[in-house]
Amino acid sequence: MRPSHSNPSTSHFALAQTSLLVLFFLTVAEVGASAQIDRAELEGTVTDAAGRVIVGASVKILAVDTGIAQEHNANSVGYYRFPGLPVGHYSVMAYSKGFRTSVVGDIELQRTDAHA
Repeated sequence: MRPSHSNPSTSHFALAQTSLLVLFFLTVAEVGASAQIDRAELEGTVTDAAGRVIVGASVKILAVDTGIAQEHNANSVGYYRFPGLPVGHYSVMAYSKGFRTSVVGDIELQRTDAHA
């Protein structure tokens, strides 16, 4: 939505330079009847500062403990999903042309008891 007042600095370019926001949800899926789970799932939605989804944004995760990275693109509703991740520490980066890169660090996926 455009502001009701005129402001020369509020151009399409200036609006496009807004930062991406990475909304994420950490879920741990239950696998079989195992007593402990060492895999998790990281999923979420990429939006701009106004809450509009960013279709096709690139989302890259980095396992801090191992240095292994994975990358996916957000779908038509800004949703992304990384299933089957080992427990550990992660950072998430989202980027798209015309937006500043957004980084969310210090995400910890933890082992949980399946039947707790």
